[in-house]
Amino acid sequence: MRITIERKEVKDIPVLEVDDRDAAGKKALVLLFHGFGGKKEDLIDHAQDVAMKGYFCVCIDTCWHGELETEEYRALDFLEKADKMFEAIEKTSDFIDLLIEAYAGHKAADASSVGLMGFSMGGQIVYHYLATTSKENVKAAVPVIATPLWSSAMKDLAGTVPGAEIYFNGTRLQEISTFEPSKKLLEREGVIPVLMINGVKDHSIKIEEMRQFYSLLRNCYKVKDKVRFAEFEGKGHYASKEMLEAAYRWLNKYLNKI
Repeated sequence: MRITIERKEVKDIPVLEVDDRDAAGKKALVLLFHGFGGKKEDLIDHAQDVAMKGYFCVCIDTCWHGELETEEYRALDFLEKADKMFEAIEKTSDFIDLLIEAYAGHKAADASSVGLMGFSMGGQIVYHYLATTSKENVKAAVPVIATPLWSSAMKDLAGTVPGAEIYFNGTRLQEISTFEPSKKLLEREGVIPVLMINGVKDHSIKIEEMRQFYSLLRNCYKVKDKVRFAEFEGKGHYASKEMLEAAYRWLNKYLNKI
């Protein structure tokens, strides 16, 4: 096994390709998305784990993060950046189909069998994609420590972070509720197998709301086994070893193996 990490630009998107060069044949393509304020390099440890399990892994800089950060965005304060997060999520979600198309003819990546995995904001990107797209190439999705209930999460932020109520007032929260992925996900038939992973002690995401959403989402799937909710006792807003192991098992269940 020889895991390599190579920086590239694919469709003008900065990525890191993480792959076992000694493994012959095409490997299912797994796209990884980092959290708010992060960058693709933050995902290297996870990506190496994914590559060692037999996948071709691609870590992505999300809009206005990493190499895609602009001077204008850099000058914003935390709350101004938080207010732009939803636009960044939507723009990055559009990267997914571009990358699938770009890797269609790749010698080592199988773009007909794609897994999506994101952490925190990266998981919101996965939720947004599931709510707006059902590309048949995507065979599995794992949003980790994320929520599709954006207005609720921002309401909590407004109640805990000084000054946040200015950005996330009632009018803004109502606006966010009109485009958050939860509603769209419940309006369409579930096709892509999805594993929702959250920590019970995550103070930024209400676990009871996630439980309620999961019970509603299950009704949208004809095949109930294709949607699962894994909650982890004692875990907060971080990806634990147990969470990652559950995520990898889900990918193994639905993605092509070499």
